[in-house]
Amino acid sequence: MRIGGDLEIDVSIFSRSNTDNFSPLPNLYKIWVDTGRSALLIALREIVRQGGAKNALLPAYICPSVILPFVKLGFQLRFYTSNGLANTLPPISGETILFAHYFGKKNSTAIKWIEKLQENCNIFVIEDCVQASLNSNVGETGDFVITSYRKFLEQPDGAILGTRKKIYCGHLNEPDEEFVSAKLVGKILRQHSIKEELFLKPLRDAEGRLDRFLPRKMSWLSKFMMQRTDIKKIVLLRRTNWLNLYEALNEEKLFDFLSPLFRNIDIGDVPLGFPVYVNDDHRDKLRHYLAEQHIYCPIHWSLDHLENIDHKYHAELALSRNVLTLPIDQRLNERHIKYMALNIVNYIKHHT
Repeated sequence: MRIGGDLEIDVSIFSRSNTDNFSPLPNLYKIWVDTGRSALLIALREIVRQGGAKNALLPAYICPSVILPFVKLGFQLRFYTSNGLANTLPPISGETILFAHYFGKKNSTAIKWIEKLQENCNIFVIEDCVQASLNSNVGETGDFVITSYRKFLEQPDGAILGTRKKIYCGHLNEPDEEFVSAKLVGKILRQHSIKEELFLKPLRDAEGRLDRFLPRKMSWLSKFMMQRTDIKKIVLLRRTNWLNLYEALNEEKLFDFLSPLFRNIDIGDVPLGFPVYVNDDHRDKLRHYLAEQHIYCPIHWSLDHLENIDHKYHAELALSRNVLTLPIDQRLNERHIKYMALNIVNYIKHHT
């Protein structure tokens, strides 16, 4: 039994009939690309082309890969804290502001702040929906909207840049055949192999190719797979698993040890995972213990960009050091949920 980690490819997907039950970002123009990084780079180039200043205001709590395209294009960066939006310095004219929806939960607080700024300021807004790519309640605020499907679906790549106005994105490079092939091999091997070293290497090799900053087309393979993916079913399974895990952790009275970052999901929310704040510096030890039980929990994120300014961002750094994302993806059922809760109980009995 493996819980969490890369989504395997079930080869039966290739013989399924087409589905037509997913219409992302229906009110936007869409450019399909390989990754969210490509989408972000295209958006930033378009902002510069439209006369935007090379200044950006980003959330302090953000994936480091989001920062890299800004740095590559020479943007000057500032960071804001989610606990102090009202006290953030006013935007510079023509500045780009990025906000994110985290873990599949709509970020209503940031939306209200952004909408107020849009009324009074000349700004460009990028709405990062990567962790909310299957949500139906996001994408209505940004001038540019970014999704990515690699963390939600089996396919190797596939992302969208949504725009309010039709833009010309210039030349898109062909898909990276080595990346797509390595992902394909790693995902199929993970489905069928008990030896982790067989599938981990191709998966890691593929991820190492993502920082080359060449916006690419979405691969033919991922388009083919996405057309045969029942996304409505995946949405339902993820929401059900989140609710079931909440109930299982609550029944075991684990919320004194694990504090959920949010305690409900709204209509339209599609969870990426079940993020918890692990108390008393147990995060890394618990993560290691769960991995030994074949439960693989990612960390969001290492905030290296705050290294020299950490005195301003205590809450974000504390979250980075203590957050753990428990899996709730579509491969799981009630047996997996109970297994996770039982192993967390066992950890507490023997390590606290």
